[in-house]
Amino acid sequence: MYKRHALLLINIIIMGGYFPALAIADDYPLSDPEETIQTFASYSHPGWQEVRFIEKNPVPPQTAIEQQRGFLLFSRPITEPIYSNTNPLPKERCDRLSAFATPGEFEPVTIALYPARDLKNISVSASDLKSAAGTIPSSNIDIRLVTYYDIRFPLYRSINTFRRMPELLEKVQNHSSLAHECQRYWVIIKVPESAPVGLYEGQLSITCDGLPKPVNIPVVMKVFSFKLKRDPKKQFTAFNYDILWQMDYDNSRYGRDEKHLRRIAINEYRAMLDYGITMPPTFYIDYDKDRDKYFLKHPETLRLMAQVGLKGSFIFVVMDVAHQKLYKKYTGEHPPKQYNVQGMLPSNFYADITRLTREFEAVRKKNNWPEFIYLPLDEVSPDAAAFGTQVYRAVKSAGVKVWMTTLPNQPSAKLYEEHVNIWCCTQEYLVPYEKAAFDKKHEFWCYPNYQACSIRIPRAQCKGGRMTWGFGFWRSGFTGLIPWIWRWDMQDPFNYLDDRVSDCGFKIARDGSMIPVTYWECIREGIDDGRYIYTLQQAIAEREESPDPECKKLIAEGKMLLRGIWDRIDVQSAYLLEGMWPSEEFNTIRWNLAVCTEKLLKYNQTKNVEAPSVLIE
Repeated sequence: MYKRHALLLINIIIMGGYFPALAIADDYPLSDPEETIQTFASYSHPGWQEVRFIEKNPVPPQTAIEQQRGFLLFSRPITEPIYSNTNPLPKERCDRLSAFATPGEFEPVTIALYPARDLKNISVSASDLKSAAGTIPSSNIDIRLVTYYDIRFPLYRSINTFRRMPELLEKVQNHSSLAHECQRYWVIIKVPESAPVGLYEGQLSITCDGLPKPVNIPVVMKVFSFKLKRDPKKQFTAFNYDILWQMDYDNSRYGRDEKHLRRIAINEYRAMLDYGITMPPTFYIDYDKDRDKYFLKHPETLRLMAQVGLKGSFIFVVMDVAHQKLYKKYTGEHPPKQYNVQGMLPSNFYADITRLTREFEAVRKKNNWPEFIYLPLDEVSPDAAAFGTQVYRAVKSAGVKVWMTTLPNQPSAKLYEEHVNIWCCTQEYLVPYEKAAFDKKHEFWCYPNYQACSIRIPRAQCKGGRMTWGFGFWRSGFTGLIPWIWRWDMQDPFNYLDDRVSDCGFKIARDGSMIPVTYWECIREGIDDGRYIYTLQQAIAEREESPDPECKKLIAEGKMLLRGIWDRIDVQSAYLLEGMWPSEEFNTIRWNLAVCTEKLLKYNQTKNVEAPSVLIE
């Protein structure tokens, strides 16, 4: 059933068609081979149909202690959603939390309450986590409530169908809940960079009205001795509409206070770093008709990003706005949808693109900005090749690198090959590993919008997101990921039904802080999965010439572990609702990687070398 739904979703997204109201089974575990399609008229949103999550698990029996305190405690892997009407299974009951991490790593654990009665003023707090050698202070433990919102379902542009879903991770000091409405708390532990190796222990405390004393939940965290490394050949960025640029068009939500806007911008750039982004997000080039030049709006954003450490050797820039204005200058009209231009434009149009790009490059170099890689037209139609190839040729002729968002396996892509340095596959890993890893002329990036926004099924976004950004990325041979979108908040940022598509991604709180979403937490965990892999590969590469027989034995075990993971991955172009190992196994695999790395690092490094992205023969 999962395969059928996944393929159906892909076809509908590609075709851009209307998706009828379906209740798609994404419960955990799947207790029925099929889920009955049920929709309900919505009184809160007239004209909309609610596609409710249908819980198949039985109402859990409660012990005398649970009945007395008013709630049952349970936990699930972060990649498995908990809806407001979820019924936990007996095996999910939880009386302690455990985790492991490395110095400098963010590691999430969750605890959920299933209320037997109405609860008022629920509050969750954390103590310090202490070991014999050090402390993880409670100030490094971020506790957030998973909040529910009515969101277009199952796609971000579904028409008049929605589902109430777990979405944001909000700071909530006190919260009240109706009976049988689950409340999940997301606990994000930031291990200090200097944390010594050891076993750290502490507790969470839950209070609410009518509870005689706090319910304390032990928390145990193993901290390893090593720090995670990054594969220098792999990059993560995102499409993003910078807050300073956005406010040029709409300052109604955040006001005109420039200092406040810059505080928001800096908070956002720091969050990008925290969530694994390795290079600045997309920049947009504009065209000034009066001065006949390309320019960046708010170039100070580059300085602010560098100030917080968000910098890279190159940045993707998008030229759509500039080329739309240049097109209008020549024709008096806005270009048609997806640049499906009929007829020929004067040769001066393309000559101007080359000249303007070359002049803009001179400005970039003068300002010591990172290298720009140019996107001449975004998602140009396959039918627009006559126009598109000339625009791409014109930009490439300025002596710059060019990237393209398209399906590289479609016939029209062949026409662009000589004008493109980086193929950015829309939505999926569309070429096999051998092609992606060993193509001498092109790099391959992925544009994984399914998990970042376009599919609005929590399990596909969370579990699929972790697989896409982690093990699936390692297995793909691709060199980068650039999802649309990091943050999409058009009208009312907390109303997911007020625009033509659902808002997606992070939100900005009224105080200017960032509010995460569940799936970006899972995306970060996927990025860290890849870092655990690369850290082991680096440890092996540095010790391959060791004469020590025990070290050699560990190297062989490490290679066997990597090979086993490689072979277990069910390679897919898009990881959605099937073909992945059980959620519990993500951390089991990660634990094995960490233990093997810890053992290897006890032996001396025998050569100074950079490990390959894939250490598999």
